[in-house]
Amino acid sequence: MVKCCNFAVCGECCLTRSFGSAGLKSTTTTLHDGDTTIHCWIPKKYKLTKPNLLLIHGIGANAKWQWTRIISRLTSLFNVYVPDLPFYGDSYTTRLDRTEHFQAECVMKTMEAVGLMGKINLVGLSYGGFVGYSMAARYPEAVERVVIIGSGVCLDSEIDLEEGLFSAKNIKDAANVLLPQTPEGTRELLRITFYKPPHTELAPNCILNDFIEELNVDYFEEKKECIEAVQKDRKFSDLPKITQPTLIIWGDHDQIFPLDLGYRLKSHLGEISELVILKNTGHAVNMEQPKELIRLIKLFFIDRSFPQRENSEKGTPLLASLFFLGPVLFFLFSSPPLHFSDSPPVSPPYPPGIRPPKGHPISSNSSDYSVDSDDSIHDSFGPEASCYRPNESRIEVKNEDDVRSDPNASQYLGVYRTFQLIIKILIQRRIIILWNIYISKAYQALTDPISRENFEKYGHRDGRQGLQMGIALPQFLLNIDGISGAVNLLGIVGICIILPLVMAVMYLSRSSKYTRSYVLKHTLSAYFYLMKPSLAPRLSY
Repeated sequence: MVKCCNFAVCGECCLTRSFGSAGLKSTTTTLHDGDTTIHCWIPKKYKLTKPNLLLIHGIGANAKWQWTRIISRLTSLFNVYVPDLPFYGDSYTTRLDRTEHFQAECVMKTMEAVGLMGKINLVGLSYGGFVGYSMAARYPEAVERVVIIGSGVCLDSEIDLEEGLFSAKNIKDAANVLLPQTPEGTRELLRITFYKPPHTELAPNCILNDFIEELNVDYFEEKKECIEAVQKDRKFSDLPKITQPTLIIWGDHDQIFPLDLGYRLKSHLGEISELVILKNTGHAVNMEQPKELIRLIKLFFIDRSFPQRENSEKGTPLLASLFFLGPVLFFLFSSPPLHFSDSPPVSPPYPPGIRPPKGHPISSNSSDYSVDSDDSIHDSFGPEASCYRPNESRIEVKNEDDVRSDPNASQYLGVYRTFQLIIKILIQRRIIILWNIYISKAYQALTDPISRENFEKYGHRDGRQGLQMGIALPQFLLNIDGISGAVNLLGIVGICIILPLVMAVMYLSRSSKYTRSYVLKHTLSAYFYLMKPSLAPRLSY
């Protein structure tokens, strides 16, 4: 059977056009006297007003496949550089060095060759985190800030493998899992990489073989040697401590590099780093959480702040309002109803330990609350002191001297009542809730200069939007469960495709038996044959 379409090749063409439409162009740099060639995507137009951003991919496909979901959003904010590491894409080397330090050297020399000016903001994904960490340690004057995404740079190969931190028993098993050569291996890789893996069981083996041949067959042994080199004799005690501010991003269900390695890296770097854990996310953070990843990159590199520290130091309006409203709501709903009138209430409640005036309907013998027999407390507060509801649990004042020692208690109580009433009115009219949900977000959007500039240029606050095309399918087709999904699919194909084709064939076959005047050709032939046999037309059906 001859193949008429290779889905992997078609995907490569689409990704190349997508990177081009995002404002990038393809370049090739030769290093080490021709021994090494590095392919890299660089900006078509370099802008001094934008910070530089270097994206280093991980094991698997080339850089285009790994960064395609976020590249269009980042090019509007940064001067983006996306290299292919040696043995990926069009990059290769004839040298035998397979360490991440050699990879870091190649990337750094490529950045110098393409004319990158200023310092570098670096993002390393998985294996790219090893390379990026090595760049930050070896070139501290060139690298300004670092983002590590699900990369076990702080692993100790002997200890972690012995303690069973990884699902693979040895390095060779890990290489075989990360570089599958069969459709079954590809499905297994997707299962352990994604928290919610795609339904690859429905994909034919021929399509998966296309991707394997296009992405994993070339330089297989060299890629395997790189994986073995990054873990061979690796000791956590030998890991250098970088000085750049570092943001560590990790999926809470990462099965390639467990979350324990993220905590270990955060402890190793100390105060200059921050660990952000994404819930319901596996190892493929760039594919499962692209919007959140873009938000974190923008916050860390442009706003120059750590995500969790941003919330704790500055505070969002909603969070600040919650801290403000918490005590207020507690006092509001735990305190008695307010009475604001010239005449005293019929049966005003009294504070615990304060005796009501003589002759009041509520006497000191009431079982609803306990009182003290001393009338001096009542004289200090006055007859209108009220902050106790009947039919509640008993509360006693243990130290009455504290109450007697404050002659301005009635004034404090009046201020408290006024404040309580104002907050109650605001809550009833939903003014505070309206401010938190609508006004504060609109204010942030209007005052953010980057969002305003992107909206004026591209019509969207996040910048240039890449062209995305797809096919709309019913939801029940996407949530396939057992044989029912296949039955539904076959039913739709039969009704929407096969049935119209059958009807069209029947119509055309019937229409060929009639002339343009809707006369049956057989009748017309018999008529002419009776008149003169030579005039009868020949019928071809």
